[in-house]
Amino acid sequence: MTRILLISLMFLSGCSLTLDFDECEADGDCAARAGAGPALVCSPEGFCVEGAAGPEPEGQPEGQPEGQPEGEPEGEPEGEPEPEGCCTTTGCIAEQGQNFICNGQCQCVQALSEECFAVAGPIEQDDTFIIGSILPTRGANASKGVPREQAIQLAVNEINQNGGLGNGRRLVHIGCDDDGKADQGKVAAAHLVDVVGVSAIVGPAFSGVFTDVSDQVTSRKGVFIMSPSATSASITTLDDNNLSWRAAPSDAFQGGAAADRIRDLRALQGGQMRLAALAKDDAYGSGLLNRIIDELGVELGEDNFVGRIYAPAGDLATPVIGLIEEFGQADVVLLFGTNETVTLIDNYESFSEQQGLLPPNYILSDGGQSAELLTYIAAHPELADRLEGVAPDGKNGGLFTAFAFRFRNRYGVEPGSFAANAYDATFLVAYAAMSLGSGAEITGAGLAAAMAKVVTGQTINAGPTDVGTARNTLLSGNPINYEGASGPLQFDLTTGDVSANISLWHVVPDGDDFEFEDVMLYRIDDDGLGGVWGPPDEE
Repeated sequence: MTRILLISLMFLSGCSLTLDFDECEADGDCAARAGAGPALVCSPEGFCVEGAAGPEPEGQPEGQPEGQPEGEPEGEPEGEPEPEGCCTTTGCIAEQGQNFICNGQCQCVQALSEECFAVAGPIEQDDTFIIGSILPTRGANASKGVPREQAIQLAVNEINQNGGLGNGRRLVHIGCDDDGKADQGKVAAAHLVDVVGVSAIVGPAFSGVFTDVSDQVTSRKGVFIMSPSATSASITTLDDNNLSWRAAPSDAFQGGAAADRIRDLRALQGGQMRLAALAKDDAYGSGLLNRIIDELGVELGEDNFVGRIYAPAGDLATPVIGLIEEFGQADVVLLFGTNETVTLIDNYESFSEQQGLLPPNYILSDGGQSAELLTYIAAHPELADRLEGVAPDGKNGGLFTAFAFRFRNRYGVEPGSFAANAYDATFLVAYAAMSLGSGAEITGAGLAAAMAKVVTGQTINAGPTDVGTARNTLLSGNPINYEGASGPLQFDLTTGDVSANISLWHVVPDGDDFEFEDVMLYRIDDDGLGGVWGPPDEE
């Protein structure tokens, strides 16, 4: 009896092992067992268990049904496997939080950074066209950068409120601060280009920052940039794949106008003048100084002309003291810098008085036209009659007046220098994007090529009124001729430059305060090689 029981148990045990082994040899054997339930795969022990399908058995061509001869597919060919679906900005926000977007590499990324923190437009929506800006919006030069960023935001809002780029696509702006420094500008540019994936940037504002960002970031990555205010003459010849443009004229115009202004003042003094110049050590300041040297160096002679470079972040008293000790009395002092020129003037006034010298007259470039200068003159009103400056003429009649009115309504302040240029640069980028067609990929090279479509054809005035007409015209394949708030903006399509007349500005009383007032205009000749100073209202 015991022997019969043992034999029976051995037989049942053997049957159990055989059934377990025969349950499956490959994942396909488990399909019938799965039915409508969860997917089953064949485990190494031969059991059908829940799980994801493993690799095909060795020797079977990938994707080939088991038992089907290679090269003889059954039914319609399936082709390449479908790629995983791209992310969406709405999905990125749902999963990771506010200000996450889906970039061009189908990645959820944080659109903001330490340098890039200002947003205008519906960044939370899908299918937007994101542009960046790089401007000095914090630190010593914020009084220049903030109004330009505000002008960009005004343009974005006006475009979006009037239908955007078409077919529901809206414009988004991400604003970055470079503090007027090239290294920080490059960090901001890298974030916009490599993380956010923008194809267009408005800025940088300063020539040195603009040059470095172009050379080391945007030109290498195929990104279109347009500065509202980088004026150095060296920008014209950048090796930039035609991607670096500007909505402000080269200092070749401003430098020539300043030289002619000095000639006029010299003539009024009977042909005698002692001229001193201090220039910021960057592409902007040194470029203007070199133009003055070329124009007036031989004409005035070394006994009557001296020029020096200063480091803007350094001690601003030492270069002033050294120049006065070396040169002595100056009739006119040229200052080619930015907001720090207020400190240079204060040092020059103080040390001239200590040396018993007569106070000089000052001629500033556009970079010195700042809110800080108005504040300084309010505290030293006697200086107003001894100071003037030159700047590109950025006021295009009624179009500028209307822009300034909308700007004041929105922000409660005057637009400031080059704000209209930043406004126009934003419209130009948006219109160039429209011209590429609805749903088209927007690339930097595409935007550069499309600039030819926004400077010829039907006239479109700056501002919200003509947005719909411009969009319909461009989407139908026809060009437009954008007339900007800052000027006509007729670009050289090879260099990305524009030409403009030059204004002479004074600082004049405005109630209890002071303001800038344009008093003369230097009209550029048709050949662009010279010009003549005259009244601003001269036809």
